[in-house]
Amino acid sequence: MLDIFSKLTGIHRKRADSFLIAYAYLIAVAFITITLQLPLYASTLLFMLIPALYVGYKLHREGRFIIEAVVFSVPAIITVDLVGHISRSWDYWRSEIFNIFIGPYPLIGFFWGFSFWLAVVVFYEYFYDGSTAHKAPKRERYVAFAITTCAALFLFTYDNRSIPYFYAWVILMGSALNAFLIYRYKYKFWKTYLPVLGLLPASLLYEYISLKSGHWIFEQGTNIAYLNFFGYGLPFEEILWFLVVQHYVILFHETFADNRRF
Repeated sequence: MLDIFSKLTGIHRKRADSFLIAYAYLIAVAFITITLQLPLYASTLLFMLIPALYVGYKLHREGRFIIEAVVFSVPAIITVDLVGHISRSWDYWRSEIFNIFIGPYPLIGFFWGFSFWLAVVVFYEYFYDGSTAHKAPKRERYVAFAITTCAALFLFTYDNRSIPYFYAWVILMGSALNAFLIYRYKYKFWKTYLPVLGLLPASLLYEYISLKSGHWIFEQGTNIAYLNFFGYGLPFEEILWFLVVQHYVILFHETFADNRRF
């Protein structure tokens, strides 16, 4: 049975049972979060960060994964997340009773962005990546420097202007970057996309508990369309987020922080 499951999903045969155990754990966390009405910090810690750190430790690469997540997620929070809030594309800054701000940025934003990047990368590496690099390639440093420089330039030039349908622009840009990386490095699309499909049930589950617990909200009229998601108004772009941005994280990681082998 596990052999069939492994072939259908692309997961390593020896880790197919771990995959099912991981999902059982996430379902249990979802139940606890809703029952106890845990805040966003706690749900992020239980749903993403603790499992990611544990699996990263099992792979003996937790240090590399942590550094990568910090370097690549922080510029995104400084730029994309700030503009998204100002443009009212999403809002989770007001969900916490107590929050700590670093300048205009709440600490929860950095915590969530770091945990998200780390969880996606570790999930991909553990269940799908058959060939791993043991040392960080030099190109990772150059890309990290370029991204950090762009984020710094953004801080000095951005004038807090709202951008209409900003979430749609983020998805469009992410899709273009994904297409470019696949074309430039001749990746087989299906192999790059299997991990995204493996993450999709977890993403939908996390979305549900976050909306149910009031961890974030979406204002009507600031996105291109809205879907009824178990009684909650969910932007169409949020569904595309699961399909595009997680794909981007995996492609970006494999191209600039790993060995470019799917």
